[in-house]
This record gives sequence, C-alpha cells and structure tokens, in this order.
Amino acid sequence: MSIRHGYSVGRTTTESSLSDQLKRFKIKSLIIPEEEKKIDPRRLPNPSHESLRSKCLKVVVNNFEKLPVKDIIPSNVMNDIINLLPTTISPIISCLYIYNENYWKKCCIEKYGWHNCQLQEHGFLWKQMYFEKLLQEKLEYFDINTDNIDDFYDFIDACMDYIFTLTLKQLPSHIDISDICISLPNLTKID
Repeated sequence: MSIRHGYSVGRTTTESSLSDQLKRFKIKSLIIPEEEKKIDPRRLPNPSHESLRSKCLKVVVNNFEKLPVKDIIPSNVMNDIINLLPTTISPIISCLYIYNENYWKKCCIEKYGWHNCQLQEHGFLWKQMYFEKLLQEKLEYFDINTDNIDDFYDFIDACMDYIFTLTLKQLPSHIDISDICISLPNLTKID
C-alpha cells in the first residue's frame, strides 16, 4: 500500500482504502424523543410483510361461518385453520365441518368453561361431550316464549350423530321429550 497525502491508497489512486475510511468515520449519537421510544416500528404489523399463506388463512377463518371449507385441504393447512378458528362459530356449522378434537376441546374449556370434564362419560370424544352437554343446557333452559323451536330442532338435526347420552337435571314441561328422542337415533341413555 502506498501512502498519498496521509491516506493509504485503495484499488485505484483516486480512492482511499477501507481502513482510512473507517478512521474518518465518527459515531453519531442519535437522540430519540420519549414518545418515539415507546413505539418500536419493527414491532408494528406490516401487511406487506405478511405471507400469502397467512393472508389466505385469515380470509378462510374470517369467512368460515358463511363459506365453510368443504374441499380436501392438506392436513397441515387445515390444522392451521382450526387453530385460528374462534369458538363463536355456530354449532350447526361447526358440527358439520370441523372434526378436529382440539377444536372441540377448546370449545368445551374456553367457551363454556367446562373444566372438570369426564370425557369417559362421553365416549372419550370432545365433540361428543360438547354436543351432549350443549343439548342438555338447551333442553334445561329452553323457554318457549323467547327461544325459537325451529332453531332448536335445526340444532338437533345437525348434532344428532353425536348424542348418545343425555343427563338432565330438569326438563321444562312444555317440551315433549319423545319428539326429541325420535330425532336422536344414537341416543342410548337418558339420566
């Protein structure tokens, strides 16, 4: 390396070497106002950085109740959809299109707070337990003045394959249990 005017020469005679450039570099202190320190721009969601897969999953999840997934979807993608689905989806829709037991466990525990679940009493299936307990609650608290009987029978039609046992603490006198039993082909026990 030759020295020219106190600087070592880089690749050509008109530029200085990297070591000289580093010597001239001075660290500048940047003072950030307090309000800007609180908001880290790197942590703000940036829609342009979101993957196409992630965007598609959000669209499917947001529209699941109106347009449930009917087609064959790879299991890893379906698992991602199920994990993102809220527990507020109508039981009639979810019964017909969701088979993942983790979703039904989430519905039982998060949505209804059924923590001391005796899964063995419900065929060791979360989905079966969910619909048996939900039908029990709907039957026990059904009010002919405020609840729609057609909606109630639509619910029974959707979940009839998952009702094997009903445990009732009370039954309103205005409900004919024989009509309900006829609608439940798998019903084997009423307590």
